[in-house]
Amino acid sequence: MHDPAPFTRFVIVVFLLSIIFSTHQPVFSKGNRHLFEASMSQTGNQISGHVFDDSRHPVPQMYVELMNDLYQTIARTRTDSSGFYVFNHLSSGHFKIKALVTGTGYTEQVQDVEINNFTHQTTNGTTSSKEFRELDFYLRLKDESRGVATNASPGVVFAQEVPAEAKKIYEDAIRDLDGKRDAQGLQELKKSIELFPKYYAALERLGTEYTRRGEFVAAVILLREAIQVFPRGFQSLYSLGVALYNVNDLVGAIEMFDRATVISPNSVNSQLWFGKALREKGQYEKAEPHLKRANELGKNRVPETHWQLALLYNHTKRNREAADELETYLKLKPDAANAESIKEMIRKLREKTS
Repeated sequence: MHDPAPFTRFVIVVFLLSIIFSTHQPVFSKGNRHLFEASMSQTGNQISGHVFDDSRHPVPQMYVELMNDLYQTIARTRTDSSGFYVFNHLSSGHFKIKALVTGTGYTEQVQDVEINNFTHQTTNGTTSSKEFRELDFYLRLKDESRGVATNASPGVVFAQEVPAEAKKIYEDAIRDLDGKRDAQGLQELKKSIELFPKYYAALERLGTEYTRRGEFVAAVILLREAIQVFPRGFQSLYSLGVALYNVNDLVGAIEMFDRATVISPNSVNSQLWFGKALREKGQYEKAEPHLKRANELGKNRVPETHWQLALLYNHTKRNREAADELETYLKLKPDAANAESIKEMIRKLREKTS
């Protein structure tokens, strides 16, 4: 006999999403918005993300290219052990990010991203025109089979039998999202979930898309459902942590980042967010090793890790170490909008040390 509970839950989800879409308001607490804007104004334009294979495993040592609108290569980097890539110190403009899949058996993927640097007033009275953009790649085999959805966290494989119609609509959604037809892709993801309410891949992707778009309440609903279906899905746990953080649920966010880092201990972003959430909760001793691990995995090149460590050391009155982290931060981000204020902060911390 058909169990109506999953469909009932989906109807509730759709109802809540309709409320969210009618307001078009991202959900931030004042405190979290302040922290987010402060970070945005200090770290500068950046495009980063992860490359995952068809089983949701991170893909290490894959080349990723940054191109201009004419497909001319501006920069090239490799993913680290967690599949993470990053391009820093970018100007405004239209860019293309390409995962170089030659010789791997995967289909080529190129994603577009626009950086506009519209100056806006932040809640603390300063102005910001910097942007962070996150673009993840989910590679697909050229001869991808149909009918079975396979999703995995590192070292964990999850196979789910999916009705053919729901699977086809999901695949159409992924093609539309990859082709920047976002509205159509999102509608198709919702339709695939309506057809199969326990569709893990669709729940994960739709929840992750809403997290990226700042629709955090909707993301929480979908991603909670996703981890009920598959409790060890790294992307679902990580994205749910980010969403919970942004609705001011630090306890819930910490739990999700804890689970995500157990599954993928070499993820720069999950270690960084875990440490950041712990620091804001006042759990400084627990936060420090995760922030240091994020710095190690990022090969000392991610400015935000040094900013977070500086905040932690400042709170714990470790003035010399706070000053050291701020100096490293400025070396990585010499064009920071508040560079002079940071230099003055460093000077005062050095005075306290001496």
